[in-house]
Amino acid sequence: MEEEAKRLLDNGELSKTLEELHSKETVTTTEDGNTQTSKLDGSGVNIAFIDQGFDRDMSEFEGRIIHHMTCKWNENKGEYEVLDYTGERAGHDNFHGNTAADLAAGEKCGVAPKANVYFFEIDSDGDYDKRVQAILKYIEDNMGELKLDIISHSAGASKDALDIADRIREINGCEYINSQIFWKDFLPGREINGETVEAGFVESARKVPGVYEDDNGKLLTNQNAMAIPVEGRTSIQVLKDEDGNTIESRKFNGAICGASFAIPQLVGYFALARQMNPTMSLKTFINKAREHAKVNSNGQLSINPIEVIEKMWEKQREVPVQEQGQELSHEPNNTPSRENMTQRLGRETINELNDTALIIDTEQAIEADRRTLESIKDNDQSIQERR
Repeated sequence: MEEEAKRLLDNGELSKTLEELHSKETVTTTEDGNTQTSKLDGSGVNIAFIDQGFDRDMSEFEGRIIHHMTCKWNENKGEYEVLDYTGERAGHDNFHGNTAADLAAGEKCGVAPKANVYFFEIDSDGDYDKRVQAILKYIEDNMGELKLDIISHSAGASKDALDIADRIREINGCEYINSQIFWKDFLPGREINGETVEAGFVESARKVPGVYEDDNGKLLTNQNAMAIPVEGRTSIQVLKDEDGNTIESRKFNGAICGASFAIPQLVGYFALARQMNPTMSLKTFINKAREHAKVNSNGQLSINPIEVIEKMWEKQREVPVQEQGQELSHEPNNTPSRENMTQRLGRETINELNDTALIIDTEQAIEADRRTLESIKDNDQSIQERR
């Protein structure tokens, strides 16, 4: 881990391969039918983050914060409503959202460092899922103005919230990625000896009795899930000094590898794909990732997301711009199969997997994964019906 930390922290922030990816040029078609060339860095992609704790003055997002909203209870209306953020934050300062957004779209630390960001502040007190629903409903009603491409939410959601997200996707093409959606096809990974294996906390969680076993004591594995390297990234932490002033601190997050901070990194890579092809669906992106999946030495599926984006970029250069939407958006599902595939990871296992992220080194991440566990358990029956 020390050697990996030294590599990631050398000269500050990003690995050389990611910097090289951002230096590539891509051509996209604008709404008026014209073409434009830009670096492959998330330019023009709009990402909303639903999370707790954003600092609008954070240097990582300078000039790219389009909206900063919050969700408050309106006594007169008897409902939650979305309002402009005024700087009032319930309870202690919690900047979990800053870290998540930084990993996705931070200027120095993000996968898509030029994407536009929209902050939707959400406190942990009160009815958390009702707040999520209110924010998603606000987004649904205002998509004409917001023009969002992706919604990143580092927690779980109820069936009612997922239904709103489905409508947003079906009508507006904006994809919602939360922990339920993430765990269906991915698991947090780390790079070791040139390959991607599951992250340390996932390995630790597998040793917890009852967490990965069915009623017969058989170990459950999700062999369809692809390990994506997210552990060991550097990000900017927003902290308070002794006088209560907000300060920034660059930090090597060696243990940040749970759903909270894996989701925004996946969102960042998807944003790069969306920059090349604004109509690409999340399903198509996942299928493209599976085409390049490999089986590591532990017998697990894994992907190199930079390689996936590079292959998409190479494909784009072969196809006329006017044909790119059709080329990339309507492809067959070429999902690779595994011999002797065991039972897919069950819903309850997914719940427990999120909950075991307690080794993450921030209290905020623990709280987010706790809410994920509660929201999925409370709505387990309705989620099963949804399937």
